[in-house]
Amino acid sequence: MEAVKGRATYQANKGLGHLDPGAVTMSYQIGTLMNCIKEKINF
Repeated sequence: MEAVKGRATYQANKGLGHLDPGAVTMSYQIGTLMNCIKEKINF
């Protein structure tokens, strides 16, 4: 995904192919939350 806003727009596509740290962290948090909910439901 190409940056259209923020500081990354000045780097001329150097960010292409790299994971967004914020998105990765959020996916870990959501996955952990879902596992916790699944454990609570299954008793």
